[in-house]
Parts: sequence; structure tokens; C-alpha cells
Amino acid sequence: MRDRVRVYTSQLPIIGNKELKQLVEVLEDGVYNYFYLGGVGKLTIACNEGTFTCHLNGRYFPLSLDKTKLTFGERWWYLCPACDRRVGILYAIGESLACRCCHGLHYRSQSEDGEERMRRKIWKKRVALWGVEYPEIFNLTIFVSDYPKPPGVSWQRYRTALNELITLEGKYWDLQVTFLPTQQI
Repeated sequence: MRDRVRVYTSQLPIIGNKELKQLVEVLEDGVYNYFYLGGVGKLTIACNEGTFTCHLNGRYFPLSLDKTKLTFGERWWYLCPACDRRVGILYAIGESLACRCCHGLHYRSQSEDGEERMRRKIWKKRVALWGVEYPEIFNLTIFVSDYPKPPGVSWQRYRTALNELITLEGKYWDLQVTFLPTQQI
């Protein structure tokens, strides 16, 4: 098996929605915001006449924001300093701040095989029905019908979700059985 050379988005510091909200609130001249990006350094963002200037590891570059109208308000976005794409998250590598595409980053799920993808799908469905607080919800060796009906869920929705999970987990375990070594006598 070859070594993985991909860099994943989860491995890098970001400025995302929380920081974007702070920037929108301080669209005043001369306001400075500091964000500590673990492993990369301190990002300083200054606002001057409605435009932002970033300082990261000795490099200055402009940062622009854009907004889109929604039915019930508006949504703010970063404009990537490298390609001007509208994005919700910017990633920091060295002295550059750019979107996922400009840095050539990948999501971890893009490297999953069919088994890992199916396992994650089962976990998501289990969490949607029982929540993460339920004991051993991520343990796939516990059969899904052993869990009680969650409170506040109608019987019809519970039965539908349970049948979907039973079918999906059956496919998952069939896949596992095909990889078991066969015994030769």
C-alpha cells in the first residue's frame, strides 16, 4: 500500500464562521482583531474604510467579504485572497490564507473506501435517531434493534428509521464477512 500524501482540511488551522461573525460586527475603521491559528501563528485583521487587511507571519494581504441575500436575512462569505471564490472557511498554511481548492486540500471522506463510508453513514443515522449521549451508539457490534425507542420520536418514524438501519447494517456485516479468512481443512 502506498503512503498517503494528501493533506486534509481537518489538519490545518482555519478562520471560519465564528471569526466571520466577529468581522461583520466590527466593520468600523481602525478595529483590530487577533486570531491565534495553532501551529501557524497570529493572524491580525485590521479594518480600514470597510476593507480588511490581514497580517500573517510577516505577509500582508487584503481580505474581502461578500454577502448574499436570503429569504430571512443575509449570509456573509469570505472572498478567497488567491482566487476570489466565495467560501465559508479559509485555511492557513505558512504565510498564506486561502480556500481549500487553492491549497489543494481534501476532505478526509474523499479518501474513504466503501466500508468506511458505510460505517460513517450508519453512525450518522444512529446519532440522528438516538443522539450521541446514548451509550455505545458508535459500537456496531451492538445490534440496532437492542436500543429502545427514543422519547419524542413517533412510532412510524422510529420503525422506518429502524428498518433502514437494519438493512444498512446487514449490508455492512455482509461486507465484513466477505473479508474473513476461510478455514481450510
